[in-house]
Amino acid sequence: MKKIACFCLVILCMFVFCGCATTEMVVKENADGSIELYTFVDMSLTKLQEENIITAEDVIKLKSAVETNASEVLARVKAEFRYNISDAYKKNKISSDEKNTLFSSLEIYTGWDNNVYAVKLIFKSKKAYDVYTKFGENVSVKYEVEERFWVTKYSQKFQNPLGRKREIFLGGSAFEYFVIKSNSYMKENFTAEQISQFPEFKMYYTYMSNNKRLHSDAEVVDKSLEGTVHTWEINKNNYQKEIEFYSLSANKVVWYLLALDFVFFVLSIYLASIYFLNKK
Repeated sequence: MKKIACFCLVILCMFVFCGCATTEMVVKENADGSIELYTFVDMSLTKLQEENIITAEDVIKLKSAVETNASEVLARVKAEFRYNISDAYKKNKISSDEKNTLFSSLEIYTGWDNNVYAVKLIFKSKKAYDVYTKFGENVSVKYEVEERFWVTKYSQKFQNPLGRKREIFLGGSAFEYFVIKSNSYMKENFTAEQISQFPEFKMYYTYMSNNKRLHSDAEVVDKSLEGTVHTWEINKNNYQKEIEFYSLSANKVVWYLLALDFVFFVLSIYLASIYFLNKK
């Protein structure tokens, strides 16, 4: 839990929530090949209480509601993960030994930090993460190669994880699930006047990679001690948007020709200098 708290503070310092009701999903690659998936839920409880929009009792109820919904989703996550493993084994995508290893390759931690609820999923290998994200659902990935003069661009485009429909979110997307659940709770527990003062709900998807050559079309790209941070804002107008990761590879022939041209240019100047000096 200390690790969650420390990482939570790093994220909050790096990407300020600006008082919005926010859910952020963070995927982090590790050097040992493991993948960590964080979900942070910030309902702006401190701000709402300071402005007397909600009471201390309301805060307790809201926290309980967040924990209850998180427990239900995590129970479905565990069930789906185990199903995905069995399904992958039936389709001969993993061996019997891999199947047994994968069953114990997911760890889940939850907790609060400064009124921000954090969920941490640790996948002990990339294989485990791939089973969780790909084998259990139809993820369409568009691979494109764009030839440019100086470089070649290799890209992957796919629907952002927060807009993808999944069984763990009752057949909807994570964005739809959070919006429906939060709206339902607000209408049952607060007046229309109170609800009007709640901040707009937003979600963010963040991918942290130690691959320095990985680029993206993210709205925010930043550097940290953990690697490069790519962040997309997901809202009601774009929650089904595609995101793109890409890498750039130098066109060696072009650069070699450029290098040869430079060598010939320098050599020409050198020979011309010698010629005119000898002539003198």
